[in-house]
Amino acid sequence: MPHTPIRPAQPFDEQRIAQALNGFIEGSGHWGPGTFAGFTEVGGYLTGSREEAPARYRGWNWYRFIGRCGAVALRASSFPVPDHLRAVQLAMLEVWAETPFADPEVRARMRTGVVELADRDTYAARTREGAVVALHGLGTGRDGQRFVELRTGAAQPPAPGRITATEPVHAAGWDTPDRLRGLADLVRQKGPAPWDRAAAAVLAKRTGLSRAGAALLLAGIPDVKYGYRGRRRGPQSDGTQAVRSRGR
Repeated sequence: MPHTPIRPAQPFDEQRIAQALNGFIEGSGHWGPGTFAGFTEVGGYLTGSREEAPARYRGWNWYRFIGRCGAVALRASSFPVPDHLRAVQLAMLEVWAETPFADPEVRARMRTGVVELADRDTYAARTREGAVVALHGLGTGRDGQRFVELRTGAAQPPAPGRITATEPVHAAGWDTPDRLRGLADLVRQKGPAPWDRAAAAVLAKRTGLSRAGAALLLAGIPDVKYGYRGRRRGPQSDGTQAVRSRGR
C-alpha cells in the first residue's frame, strides 16, 4: 500500500527542527529533514496502512512525545518564539495530529520499552495481533533498542527480539487530533498568546516552582540554554529577560 506523506498547512524549514524543539529532545543530530515523515511512517506501519518497515534513526527517542505533545503546543503558542521556529512547531502539531499517536483510544493499546533484537537488520514485526517497531537507541543489553507497540488483537504481537522492559504510554492527555489542529489554526490566524504574569504566579504557587522557573515554563522554554537570536534579552542569553520584559 503506497504511503502518502502528511503535508502541513504552511511550509517550514526542516533544517530548523532541532532548534525549534531544543530542550525537548536529545540526539539533535537525528532531528532533521524527514523526521516528521518518520512519525507518519511508523504510525502507518503500526496501524497497517503502510506495508514496508519504516526508516530508522529519525528523531532520537521521539516516543517520549506520545501523550505529551502538548508541550510542543505550549511552545508554539508562546510569544518569545521567532516565527521561523514557530512554523516548525506548528508543522509538527499538524503532522502529529494525523498519526495514531494523537488518538487517545489508540494510545490506550500502545506501550513502549526495550527490546534486544535477535537480528540487527530485523527491527519491525506485524501480525493480526498488532505490530512492534524498534526505533533506535541503546537500552539495556548490547542490542537494546527502544520500541513502540500497538496491539490490535487479544494477544501481544510478536516482537523482533526479546523484550526486556516495558512501560505504558500516556493514553489520556490534552493532545488529541482536534485540539492539535485547532491550536495550530488559532495561532496561524491570531498569533501567539499574550504574556500573562498572573498565570506564572499561580503556577509557581501551586507547584513550588520559582517565579522565574514558572515564567520560563509557561513561555515554552524549559531549557535555560534555549535562547532566540534577534530578541532583546539579558547578558546570559537564556531567554529570562525576554520573558520578564514582556511581562511588565
